[in-house]
Amino acid sequence: MCLVSSGYEMFREALPNHTQWTWPVFYDFNKVIELLEKIDTKLGNPDCVDETKKEFIQSVLEELKKQPQPKRRGRPPKKQNTNNNETLEGP
Repeated sequence: MCLVSSGYEMFREALPNHTQWTWPVFYDFNKVIELLEKIDTKLGNPDCVDETKKEFIQSVLEELKKQPQPKRRGRPPKKQNTNNNETLEGP
């Protein structure tokens, strides 16, 4: 079994009820799946996610679309150093 399929199954078993899924959980799911896809690619594993697993995640996404998305936190904006005009990164 490919790792991506295992990731889908893990999330589906851990959160079988649609009401347990939130936008932050869905974002985390996507991050995990992206990492597993990279590993599968390096290992030469096939794309083998079962259609029922994909359908479950799609139905979760459809339910989430009914809720407002929270603003996603990104990198803090760059700050201007007033002493010597160098651009500084946030913490």
